[in-house]
Amino acid sequence: MAHAAPRWTQVLPFVLLGLRSVIKEDINATAAELVYGTTIRLPRYFFEDTGTKNISEFVQQLKQTMHNLKPAPTSLYGRKTVFVHPELSQCTHVFLRHDALRKPLQSSCDGPFAVVKRSEKHL
Repeated sequence: MAHAAPRWTQVLPFVLLGLRSVIKEDINATAAELVYGTTIRLPRYFFEDTGTKNISEFVQQLKQTMHNLKPAPTSLYGRKTVFVHPELSQCTHVFLRHDALRKPLQSSCDGPFAVVKRSEKHL
């Protein structure tokens, strides 16, 4: 094996990149040149040297940047407010929703039922 990596899948993209970017001596071109008509840009050309020579300065800047990151606000899909009609506290009869499999055209509510006892959160 060419690399002593514990997981060959981590090294595979670099091996394939190397195969595409190496010059074939018999045709004097790379495989990428044959496919794309130009050389491919290797990862080392994506990054420019920023001139940071001091590693501790870089680490301090990285810590400060990470400290300043704020998480994106999350949405509240799970929170649903329940509407309770204000006149429910004075009603004499109520209908109760029955969440079960019903026959077609059968009502989804049972009742009316008389209110026997009231509290702040229960009827």
